[in-house]
Amino acid sequence: MGKKNRLLVTTPLEVTWGSNEEIVFLGEWCKLYGNEQQWKNRNSSVVEYHWTDRNKAFNDFQYIIKLYTFLINELTSDYNKRYKINYSSKEYSIIFGHWLIQFIVVVFDRWNSINYALKEFNNLETIALDFNKDNFIPSDTAEATDFFIRDSWNHVLISEIIDFYPEITKNNITTKIDIKKAKYHYKNADIKQKIIKKCIFYIFYLLSKFKRNKKTILYFITRPFSVMKLIKLIFNLDCNIISNYSYFKSSDNKFSDSINILNNFKSSNNFEAITVKLINDFIPKRIIFLLTQKDIKVIKDSMKSTKV
Repeated sequence: MGKKNRLLVTTPLEVTWGSNEEIVFLGEWCKLYGNEQQWKNRNSSVVEYHWTDRNKAFNDFQYIIKLYTFLINELTSDYNKRYKINYSSKEYSIIFGHWLIQFIVVVFDRWNSINYALKEFNNLETIALDFNKDNFIPSDTAEATDFFIRDSWNHVLISEIIDFYPEITKNNITTKIDIKKAKYHYKNADIKQKIIKKCIFYIFYLLSKFKRNKKTILYFITRPFSVMKLIKLIFNLDCNIISNYSYFKSSDNKFSDSINILNNFKSSNNFEAITVKLINDFIPKRIIFLLTQKDIKVIKDSMKSTKV
């Protein structure tokens, strides 16, 4: 008679905790102190955290930086050939890099945790909720950064990683969790303050339509910083042309479903194959907007006589 399966719990979402199975928590983050009554009487174990070894953490981050640099260079070569342009890897890193480095770290952390779980325990199964993955594709880097710490987003990401591990049995179930609670749209921001900021940025935009003496242009591909910081930046750079965040804004239905990023990349291990697949799944929509042929040519044409 085979051993009874252990339930691998990947987040604090209690709907994935089963009923009376032996639980293997993927990390201490699954056990919220406010819900102690829900787990303290369960037969449970916690997977050892892989970065408690500081030497491993140092070596891993060296590898992550190396992989990030390699991916940026691959992206540069791919898109320059595809669109017959000549951007440098530094220019692509401005568009793509801030999100990419964060995303690689997040995936590497979750991937390592799953590998440690498999080393410590056998006969693992997990519960996967039937979230629509499209609802977890961020609009921009700011929203992506918020998603990285949200339970629902992490549940979806880890479920995608587990698909690469057939030794973990995945049981899909229907959930009634409100998906809107997992998304972040700056709901707590003061509406009046937001309106004032929009008006100020629009004034800057109108001013840019007048006589242009300078060749410096600012592009915002994510939510701009504070108005005061923007004003200081403008005067320090002595620029009179501003293309703000709205320049890149587009309705969701106009974004490409896929842009096949790094489709020629040859992965050297399981992690790299998973990462490239997930990059295509979770890349922010406004980065897709910038990396489409039509839009990247618009930006290139507008930059012919400008200093970036």
